[in-house]
Amino acid sequence: MRATDSALSLSYGRGVYVKYYGIAFAILPGVAGGLALELSHSIYECKYHIVFCPKYRYPIFEGKIGEYAKQQIYHLARQKDMVEVEEINVQADHVHTILSVPPKYPISGIMGFLKGKTALNLFHRYERLGKRFWGRHLWSRGYCVSTV
Repeated sequence: MRATDSALSLSYGRGVYVKYYGIAFAILPGVAGGLALELSHSIYECKYHIVFCPKYRYPIFEGKIGEYAKQQIYHLARQKDMVEVEEINVQADHVHTILSVPPKYPISGIMGFLKGKTALNLFHRYERLGKRFWGRHLWSRGYCVSTV
């Protein structure tokens, strides 16, 4: 039984399904933590801890630049369908994020998008970064990712 006309809908069977703002959450007994997301043909819980650094590990994310970078990561993650920033911690020389990413997106694609767009936006807003990061390369090549 499923009520589709309300913002919150429940169904009974294998688990309890809750639809909240168009995103279906499945509370299943076998899934760690008990909360999973649902696509049309899959139920998943994919969370990743990702750490990435600016080139040469320069401590540039202090003050306004760090706050702007944090806002940009939140804003850019919302542009991708069902990608959510669970937590973010911007240090002076690196960024920690915990992202919830559906299985239809590869992590390398999400990271390329986030690192590329944040670099462009930071260089546009803070022109002095262009002197330190010549060639408009803000981020180091790689990143560290682990599942949560």
